[in-house]
Amino acid sequence: PLQNTLMGTLEHILMQRDVPGAVKHVEGQIARLLSGRVELWELAMTGGLWRVTGQQLEKAAAAADAGGGGGAAGNGGGAAGGDEDVKGPHASLAVRLSQRDPDKKWLLGERLPYVLLTGE
Repeated sequence: PLQNTLMGTLEHILMQRDVPGAVKHVEGQIARLLSGRVELWELAMTGGLWRVTGQQLEKAAAAADAGGGGGAAGNGGGAAGGDEDVKGPHASLAVRLSQRDPDKKWLLGERLPYVLLTGE
């Protein structure tokens, strides 16, 4: 419902100039989400690796490995091992995947799909 909610809301507001209709649309999407009628794929977001390089991700993965597996891979958006250039859930996912497969090389601009989950 993420893309559907955003696009439907924008259509109501910008194309139809119907703010109450946009609110009703969002309320309907929230009701769908709360009732469990939403598939997991509908919640996926994507993030592009635009501000981090493959070397930065490798460095962050190595720092997380040396630090017991914490860092960006565990917090969903912070820096790994003090490297402030690796931020965001998509970059944290790239660090985690680099830890699992050290041979994976990331390209600048590569997009990673992810779903945000609640923490512990």
